[in-house]
Amino acid sequence: MASIKGVGEGPVTVIREARRPSPDSGGGPFKSIEDFARRVDLRSVNRRALEALIKVGALSDFGNRAQLLQMVDRMLGLSGSAHRAEDVGQLDLFGGMVDASATQSIGALPNIEEVPQREALSWEKNSSARNVSEHPVTKALADLQSEITHTSGELNEDLDGQKAVMVGAVVSTRTIQTKKGDTMGFIQLEDVQGGFELVAFPAHVEADAEPVAEG
Repeated sequence: MASIKGVGEGPVTVIREARRPSPDSGGGPFKSIEDFARRVDLRSVNRRALEALIKVGALSDFGNRAQLLQMVDRMLGLSGSAHRAEDVGQLDLFGGMVDASATQSIGALPNIEEVPQREALSWEKNSSARNVSEHPVTKALADLQSEITHTSGELNEDLDGQKAVMVGAVVSTRTIQTKKGDTMGFIQLEDVQGGFELVAFPAHVEADAEPVAEG
């Protein structure tokens, strides 16, 4: 988790310590998003790190990403109240500790659907430089297994001049103008083994303004 952009070692240490079994709180794995907010001092984790963890799916056992992102303010509020009370050490009339957050609840998760898979995978890629859940071409590889001849990891000089059918997710595109004024395209693709570049020559660009991700 520390390698996730916006998180780092500090917040991860706080979460690990809160998850550690203890005689007082029981500890161990978190049981719900409310249990997580009460036990982890989110003041030390901060909003940016919490949202980053949600976006890569680190808290998906407690709800989908769209739901959890809607709960960030409530999580921060409940956690702040619980840990401020713990810091102050409020006492009741009989000398016992009063938990100011004991009557508070984070509430039910909103009834909203998960974000589209493409958006979720984009969050994972941008935050951790890799897809945590599933690469966007995994399903296509399975569906087109009989058609695909190579993956990026199998490309080498021995294939020069040979036909290769591949599938990949479009990472970036760029176009240039040839000396004759024609348009050429370069499409950077990525599959489960790495990246490769597809060249769309002028005839291909003219035939199809949006080249398919196979070559």
